Amino acid sequence: MFTKAETARVKGIGILLLLFHHLFYNVDFVEKTKMEFLFLSEDRIQPVAVMARVCVWLFVFLSAYGLSLQYQKRGGANSESTLQFLIRRWFSLMKAFWPVYVFVFFGYWIVRGNPMRVYENSVIRMIADVFAVSDFFQTGLLSGVWWYMCLAQIIVLLIPLIDSLCERLGMAVVPIGFLLPQFIPDSIHSKYGGSYLNYFLVILLAAACAKGCLLYTSPSPRD
Repeated sequence: MFTKAETARVKGIGILLLLFHHLFYNVDFVEKTKMEFLFLSEDRIQPVAVMARVCVWLFVFLSAYGLSLQYQKRGGANSESTLQFLIRRWFSLMKAFWPVYVFVFFGYWIVRGNPMRVYENSVIRMIADVFAVSDFFQTGLLSGVWWYMCLAQIIVLLIPLIDSLCERLGMAVVPIGFLLPQFIPDSIHSKYGGSYLNYFLVILLAAACAKGCLLYTSPSPRD
């Protein structure tokens, strides 16, 4: 469905939307920084900036789609074990995050003071942030945008399950994706990302597209 080049273009659009959202959605931030708008007034730009948060769903779709293809490429549950896949993808995700964490930790210390205050001087809370699960347990994040790292790990965990559902149910997995969240207690909330259930349907649709349950396209090289 997507080549690597096409995926990169969509990621670029998502990044631009992300920047636009964070720069202009917060009225207090705009007033504090004394931004001046040349062509459109602030009251016209701000609602558009709020809607630009759709970039999160773009990233969720691309993440789930790419992971699903990787899982299928390795034969799904028929080749390497699901546990091996989960460990490999989790480590690949986290090894990109840990250098950023170290940089932000010491940068925070230099600019704002002791970062342990964010964790209420708890080493356990700090470890939760190191492993990017603080958003799930509400134990304090050095950076609010790290909530997505928690969601990204959940996506990794869901891919083998959704792939199995697509294998067994085919297109029936799509209406199930619409109906299932209606019966799941909406109790897991992100402080910065809203309800985690908001992203479930997009994850399922992305995996279904990768599996060919929703849309069928002839295989194209991921060049």
